[in-house]
Amino acid sequence: MAMDNDEKIRVCGRRYRQRQTAGEAGWADKSSYLQKRTRIDAILAAGRMPAGGRFLELGCGNGNVALYMARLGYEAHGMDRVPEAIDWARTQAREQNLAAQFEVDSVVTLTPYGGNSFDFVFDANCLFMIIGEDRKACVGNVFRVLKPGGTFYAEAHLVNGRIKERMAFSAQDYFDPAGQYSTVQGQPMYYFSREQEFTDLVEGAGFRILRREKEPPPAAYQDMPFCAGDMWVEAVKP
Repeated sequence: MAMDNDEKIRVCGRRYRQRQTAGEAGWADKSSYLQKRTRIDAILAAGRMPAGGRFLELGCGNGNVALYMARLGYEAHGMDRVPEAIDWARTQAREQNLAAQFEVDSVVTLTPYGGNSFDFVFDANCLFMIIGEDRKACVGNVFRVLKPGGTFYAEAHLVNGRIKERMAFSAQDYFDPAGQYSTVQGQPMYYFSREQEFTDLVEGAGFRILRREKEPPPAAYQDMPFCAGDMWVEAVKP
């Protein structure tokens, strides 16, 4: 599937500028970040993150999750392709006097990081914004950078397989059932996975899934019948 990655990054950059100017929490609303913290807290409570361990937030946006981990005393890192997002994240780190490191780079390749570098990699609503073969490459590189015994948390939007025809939901945006993606400002943005497809993606990279859970469609997708809900998995590198 042809996709203008540069234009997608520009679309995302405009959203971050608008959200920052409006005083919003980040790409999503505050409730979304509170939900992420709840899930992280459960993983930390299970004792699978060593004190002072290394944490990586994929698709970190303005860094809210990584900064939360830094505040808890972990070595926190974040990566995003959108320069405006990383600028915002670095600004927040300075303002909060937190030592988190943020990089503008590809979450598909994770080039700056060597093997066995992190104890915990957190998918901050990033993986379902990756479309095509890059999804497999991304999860494979997460496996590479995690230490043995390290934790990977990942999320997916689930597709409603009953939707067979292309569905427009705004003047320029639509859902493509063949590609299993929806667009934002005409750019393919969100991928909708089949449940088994998502499980196979994670396990195929070598992970062992410890927990998985499905949820109803988020409020933002209530008027989009092609979304069958969300799924998240908590996995470990053996």
